[in-house]
Amino acid sequence: QILGGGTVQSLLAVAAGVPIPFKCALLRVFVTALYFLGGGTQGGDGPTIQVCTSLACMIGWICGIRSPRTQSLLASLGFCCGFAASFNAPLSGILFAIEELSHVSSRLTTRVICVILIGSIVSTAVMRGFLSNKTLFKATHSTDLESMVAGGSVHELLGQNM
Repeated sequence: QILGGGTVQSLLAVAAGVPIPFKCALLRVFVTALYFLGGGTQGGDGPTIQVCTSLACMIGWICGIRSPRTQSLLASLGFCCGFAASFNAPLSGILFAIEELSHVSSRLTTRVICVILIGSIVSTAVMRGFLSNKTLFKATHSTDLESMVAGGSVHELLGQNM
């Protein structure tokens, strides 16, 4: 489960109801830290999602929640929290978890949705508490039509006026 980026492995674990061992999550943190120190360009979302999924399953296992169906629900909750925190988008975490849970169970209760909602909001708030609420991408556009069209022209790419 340590191979790859982490997101796909977590999805497969959630679908199969297989918990991600916490030692895999710790190894993922270590390997990702080494990768970033070496100048790697991997996104932080995969390891974040895998660690959150593993942590949710481990907490459930310690509390005695060991049925495969409930472990799958906990894994979806961890996945939701990791997704929301890594992308700074609580709504996307909620929608993703509801989508994944619809594959596990045909009935979603209000309590499950409320737990997902609270988990997504709390994980995003914790992430914003550590990293602040920064805008990652700022979309700007020019009001001048000529400059927008000229941006993709050949003379802009080659640096010459034609």
